[in-house]
Amino acid sequence: MTWNPSDMERFFGCIPDIHESVPNGTSYFFQYSGKLLVYHLYVYEHIDQVSVSGDPDHPFGFSLFEFYVPCDSITISRAFDDSDQECLQFWDGGHEATNLRLKVVKRADGDLMVWPNYPFSPEHPARKSQTSGPAS
Repeated sequence: MTWNPSDMERFFGCIPDIHESVPNGTSYFFQYSGKLLVYHLYVYEHIDQVSVSGDPDHPFGFSLFEFYVPCDSITISRAFDDSDQECLQFWDGGHEATNLRLKVVKRADGDLMVWPNYPFSPEHPARKSQTSGPAS
């Protein structure tokens, strides 16, 4: 996995807990508290995976959401073209738009926007309707 932990330290405002006891590798744990939710994010660089969860009290467990995505690269960039707001981008297979798996943006109120993005297979009915063009 290609990433710079200091980018995430700056984004989340904390140094990660490093767990070397996971089988065959190391995981990095970041905890971030927003106005409404507490967020946990794990980077498992030995298996190219990122996991993120958010909940008022118990991320990972009985949480409001949990996402697990394949990831071989993490970058930090502008969240939107017309904004100075930064975001974390989690990629799998290169930095083309089709390989973006997760985007995390810090909102003005301090909470996070967490956007998973995983492509539909060409055979999936939703993908076919998105690519078939306007109805006649």
